Amino acid sequence: MNEINNETERLRHNYKSEKIRILFIGESAPDRGTFFYRENSGLYREMKKAFEIHYGPIDNFLSWFKTNGFFLDDLVLTPVNKKARKERNHFHIISAKGLSSRIQEYKPIEIIGLLKDKNFQKAVSNAATQAGYNVKTFLPFAGMGHQKSFQKELSQILQGISL
Repeated sequence: MNEINNETERLRHNYKSEKIRILFIGESAPDRGTFFYRENSGLYREMKKAFEIHYGPIDNFLSWFKTNGFFLDDLVLTPVNKKARKERNHFHIISAKGLSSRIQEYKPIEIIGLLKDKNFQKAVSNAATQAGYNVKTFLPFAGMGHQKSFQKELSQILQGISL
């Protein structure tokens, strides 16, 4: 798993811009090999759709995403999507300190959480607060029937962001 995680993190950091304007925080990369920065996950598809609702068609979305100061990190840097709720919550708690350090390094203008789950929200909010930031909002999960809500809420947030 560490090998996959290292590959995942190398790929993620290839898309990190020098100046991060909006930091999106997800729970973790899925354990089945899909990943936003591989362009093969539900989150990638739904995020791209939401951005295109506001900005119109975008070729080479990940490069555009990076160039415009957007970045996706995860609270937990190892997959937790198949773990039991109690174990996931434990990973949320123990991962908050690392996320806080990364937020301090990134110095984003805004932070947006990508999951409306009380334990996730608490861990991410605590990490942001420790780093001297607040989380602007938490969006619904981008799958499991929440895709339209996710797209709508994200595209509304993007209306307030000028490029």
